[in-house]
Amino acid sequence: MKFLEDTALLASLNNFLSRVDVGECIVKGRAEAYTCKLSKVETKLSRSVEHEFNTTFAAGMSPTGGPGAQNYFHDHEQLQQQQTEETQQQQQQQQQQQ
Repeated sequence: MKFLEDTALLASLNNFLSRVDVGECIVKGRAEAYTCKLSKVETKLSRSVEHEFNTTFAAGMSPTGGPGAQNYFHDHEQLQQQQTEETQQQQQQQQQQQ
């Protein structure tokens, strides 16, 4: 999921929610919007896990032992490193835009 910047509708809703007075209590709230579409990183992770699951069980190996598990953990570490690098790149791009 990806955070969506405030739209005009959300801005007015958040303005209302920031100061709702219901007598003895004041309700403070905020609404945020996120996409339901998987991000590139989430799609890659999903495909990687699905592929590893299929290859591990197609070979008749347990995911907790044998060569399949070693490959899974190695692939998982690589994917985590790739996700970290992509996040850093996105942050750098956002800083450059500001």
